[in-house]
Amino acid sequence: MGETRTTPLATQLSDKEIAYAKEFAKGIQVTDTTTILKYGTVPQKKFNAFADRSILDIPVNDLNDVDKVIKELLGKLNGFEKGILAKKDLRAGSKKSMQEFRSAYDRFSADIDEGERKLEVLRDSILRHVNRMERVYAECYAIVREFDMYVLAAEYALADGRNTRLQELEERAKKTGLLEDYMKVTDYTKALDRLEKKKQTLALTRALPLQTLAQIRLIQETDGVIAENLNNLVAHVFPLYKNRVIISLSVKENSAPLIDTDEFMATNASLRDALEGILKARKSGVAKQKESFLMFGKQ
Repeated sequence: MGETRTTPLATQLSDKEIAYAKEFAKGIQVTDTTTILKYGTVPQKKFNAFADRSILDIPVNDLNDVDKVIKELLGKLNGFEKGILAKKDLRAGSKKSMQEFRSAYDRFSADIDEGERKLEVLRDSILRHVNRMERVYAECYAIVREFDMYVLAAEYALADGRNTRLQELEERAKKTGLLEDYMKVTDYTKALDRLEKKKQTLALTRALPLQTLAQIRLIQETDGVIAENLNNLVAHVFPLYKNRVIISLSVKENSAPLIDTDEFMATNASLRDALEGILKARKSGVAKQKESFLMFGKQ
């Protein structure tokens, strides 16, 4: 079989895959119109089935639930903060004021505990999705590689046809001068053109699973960031917040005023930043996925 020129595609495949493509090319019936029309339908059908399973669906419910829990906590935090700042008579000597503050804090602390339980469940679900997407990536990658082998096999078959069979037909036509021999050259040239067009179509179709690979990685990146932020929230931010409030209470219980407004606001601000950071990360991830899709559509 005639050798085709070295292409970027060939350099991406393993020696075993290239050997398979060369062997597969030997069985391509260039002059059989039906064979050429159906050429490459195997990876196309695999990708269609892959896409039809909706296997790339983001766990929308999980992520929407994360947004809901975070927004609820932000609302509770704002209410807790405004309620405390609205009390002008919170003094160490006022047992009533002290009790009011502790009651308000206990309610918000319970809200944090409830949010923490929900977010831990959502974090674990999102992490499972990230791991599942790795298997999805491997499946889609195999489909891309199958497209590659079909395209490369077509290149080998085209090179062989042009360098051997076509040349033989042309030499025979020149030698005999017979119209029927020139017709054979024309027919075989058209057959090669059909295979060339089919190869180009497959190369374009290959871009679909290839783009899907990029989308999978973006989904994993977004979900991974959300899961990491949730873990940090549960493991570090919530405990630190509670600790700072408790220390503030224990230190200022016997002094006036009970609440150091600046410290109270700074403590709440750190929690608010962490909560809003998760919402921003989610929004940023979705924007990246949309941008990637739009850029692909312009290619």
